[in-house]
Amino acid sequence: MEQENQVVEDTETEVLDEPEVVDAEDALRQELEIAQNQAKELKEHVLTISAEFENFRRRQQEEQKRRQVLMKEELFRELLPLVDNLDRSLDAARANPSVESLLKGVELIRRGFDRLLENNEITVIGTTGVEFDPAQHEAMMVEERDDVPDQSIVQELQKGYKIGDRVLRASMVKVARNTVKN
Repeated sequence: MEQENQVVEDTETEVLDEPEVVDAEDALRQELEIAQNQAKELKEHVLTISAEFENFRRRQQEEQKRRQVLMKEELFRELLPLVDNLDRSLDAARANPSVESLLKGVELIRRGFDRLLENNEITVIGTTGVEFDPAQHEAMMVEERDDVPDQSIVQELQKGYKIGDRVLRASMVKVARNTVKN
């Protein structure tokens, strides 16, 4: 009989515990459903942001290409008068084959190029009486000399240009090297 009472008590205990298990399972299912919904929302949000970023990147690339085209247009619009002057100079030199008329035409074109460079804030890199600076100068030759300071530029072989602080083309120069006598 004791065993029967024991079985009855165990059964009652199991029956009493069952609603709590069901509640716990329901709570876990609800939490799982909430978590799945949140994951779905986050995934959709990530996809939306990813698509927006891709569109932004594409628009930026298109804008950069458009700006490059506009810059080229502006540059060549400024160069065309120089081409016209070159054509006029050649025509004048053909009509009057003197060296002076050709020289005047070339000087006119050179002044036009100087204005174009100045308008675009492009400056010549100085070399006269300057110490060699590898950031701005390219040493093409070295000459042993004692009459000038060591590493000073003694001749400019080709002009260099800067736009602001950036070097467009380094100056090609000949640099002095002092001979050391011990």
